[in-house]
Amino acid sequence: MCGILDSSGFKAYVRGDNLDQLVEDLHEYKLVVTFNGISFDVPWLRRELGPLRENAAHVDLMHVLRTVGLRGGLKKIQKTVGLDRGDDLSQLTGRDAVNLWNMAQNGEPNALETLIRYNAEDVTSLPRLAEYAYGQNSAGTPMAVPGFFSPVSFDTSSLPYDRALVQYLCR
Repeated sequence: MCGILDSSGFKAYVRGDNLDQLVEDLHEYKLVVTFNGISFDVPWLRRELGPLRENAAHVDLMHVLRTVGLRGGLKKIQKTVGLDRGDDLSQLTGRDAVNLWNMAQNGEPNALETLIRYNAEDVTSLPRLAEYAYGQNSAGTPMAVPGFFSPVSFDTSSLPYDRALVQYLCR
């Protein structure tokens, strides 16, 4: 499963439901922004779906953020730049996401909705991380734009998740 955030909101794509629609939907975009997408998301999606929109620009924020000294996983970087959500979902890792998917496949009733919420939280942080990276990389140059910000946001609190399931995974 994966998600897209744009000016119309967040959309989840789930294997066995609507993942095939992702290939068509990606044709609407000239730019794709991910975190570790070059190494993980894109290869996985290509194995699942075949060729993707190959002519779209791809910014992998993991690599961009390394240029300003930020290393580690998405949660660690979110915390470092002040984007830690401070909720129980922020304790989950990529490994937990895989566990949630497997639990959903094995019939755990709230695992898929929890995985979708987890993904939405991650995807929603990407525009703010892009702003941070741009600000850090452009500081002191003619390209620096005070107050540069992405118009894209999404309130993830509207998506349900199973708190007990998250606590079980984080035990």
